[in-house]
Amino acid sequence: MKDLVIADIREKAGEVIQNEDAARERYYAVRSQSSGTKLNADRNALKKLNKRLGEPDKLIQAAFEKSVLSGTPSEMFTTLAQKYEAEKQGLAKQAQQLTTSIEQQSQTENKCLERVVCL
Repeated sequence: MKDLVIADIREKAGEVIQNEDAARERYYAVRSQSSGTKLNADRNALKKLNKRLGEPDKLIQAAFEKSVLSGTPSEMFTTLAQKYEAEKQGLAKQAQQLTTSIEQQSQTENKCLERVVCL
C-alpha cells in the first residue's frame, strides 16, 4: 500500500514538473468546480428560504381572519401567530447566514480566478 501511495505521489509530482501551467489550470478548475457546486446549492437554498419567508405572514393573516369570522378564541390565534413569527425569525436568520456564505464564496472564487489570470 505504501509503495502505491509513493508511486502515485511521484507520478503527480512528475506531471507538475513537466507542465506546471497545465497542472495549475487543472487544480484551479477542480477547485472552482467544487466550490461552484456548494455556491449553487447555497443559492438554491436561499431562493427557497426567501420564498418561504413570505408564507408565515400570509398564514398569520389567514389565521386572524378565520379567528375573527369564526369567533375562535384569541389565545389560539396568539399561539399560532407566535409560532409563525418564530418560524419567520428562524428563516430570516438562515437566509442571512446563507447570504453571508454566498458572498464569502463569491469573493474567494473571484480571488482565485484573479490569481489564475495574473499568473
